[in-house]
Amino acid sequence: HTHGADSVVSFGARRERCIYRDNVFADGGAMQLWGLMWHAVVANNVGMRFAGFIVTNFFPYSSSYFIETLNNRVTEGVAYYPSSAGFSIDGSYNASSDFTHPVVSALVYRGNSVDNGAWAMDGAVSDVLIEGNVMSDSDHGLVVDQNCKAWHRCNQTARILLRNNEGLPWQDLAPPASDESAALQTDGPDSGQER
Repeated sequence: HTHGADSVVSFGARRERCIYRDNVFADGGAMQLWGLMWHAVVANNVGMRFAGFIVTNFFPYSSSYFIETLNNRVTEGVAYYPSSAGFSIDGSYNASSDFTHPVVSALVYRGNSVDNGAWAMDGAVSDVLIEGNVMSDSDHGLVVDQNCKAWHRCNQTARILLRNNEGLPWQDLAPPASDESAALQTDGPDSGQER
């Protein structure tokens, strides 16, 4: 089988079937799952005065798939930029060419809570369920950045389902490029949902 000039190959160490549970994080940075993380569970953790739980790709084309984030608490979110403290999904990638597929996909966020933080996502993210979560005392709510950070490349966030959350209003930092790329769908009594 031959590959054309537009083919992309990425090599890296894949981490798979990891469980991170019952930890306490205090006065520090974030608990981060970097690229090439597959089939992970992040459950029953507590973060106090820390930058949140982050699933990210960052490295060129190194995907993160099938991650469940369950029953975690952020009691006081702090971060370098205010929209990141709490829970963050970053599907941006640092590469020389466009990539048309999601690099972070098939995520479930259920039963989590964040106080004085936010829920943020950007980049090539798809198929995310955010269900039964609670947010309080947030200036930012759910932030969906369709343009990504200036130093990364990415495509649109797609297929994000919000269901039965409490206090989780959303806002787009930038409008989607077209109606087909509108990311958020709601099903249930998500307070603050207008879309």
